[in-house]
Amino acid sequence: EKTMPVTARMLETMIRLSTAFAKIRFGKKITTADAEKAYSLLSYAKPQERLDSNESKKKKSKLNIDEDDDDESTPKRKKKGDETAEDVYEFDSESSDGEEISFQQSKQRLRQSTQQQSREDDEEDTTQTPAISVDRFSAFRRHLRQVFDNRRTELMSKDEAIASIQEEAGNNRYSNGEIVAALERLSDENSIMIADGNIF
Repeated sequence: EKTMPVTARMLETMIRLSTAFAKIRFGKKITTADAEKAYSLLSYAKPQERLDSNESKKKKSKLNIDEDDDDESTPKRKKKGDETAEDVYEFDSESSDGEEISFQQSKQRLRQSTQQQSREDDEEDTTQTPAISVDRFSAFRRHLRQVFDNRRTELMSKDEAIASIQEEAGNNRYSNGEIVAALERLSDENSIMIADGNIF
């Protein structure tokens, strides 16, 4: 079996390549398979001598040149191994950063959505539960009674009644929420009835 001359620098390069292959598969330990791949790559970069006489001369010449230029060629091969390892880390870092950014963006969108929903719920609660103070309600009841007494009628359109109540209130006009709350409360007390847009 033919063997390939190995220098200390070539052995170091082989170790670096084996480490790079292990990192590519995200392994924590270097296996025999990693070492074999590194050896195969290194063998390809530094062809062995062949039996063919014509090729043998060329290979011997190449081997002599490679050994003479060992200080120059080996760093290049070592650089290739370094670049492989660096690429692995760079890929893993980019992937990790991308996942981190995606996770942070998801958290931010969820927080914004929750805050928006909370504000909408608060607004909805405010809209669905109009309120009026006790004093304002008492004044509203009094104004409504006064409007019916002045018109001497027992039935009046809702819009007309509200307009008349606002006139009676003067500068203390009622908001839409207060009007709704007051009419609902009077209806619940059976003080008035509202039907077909009329109050009676």
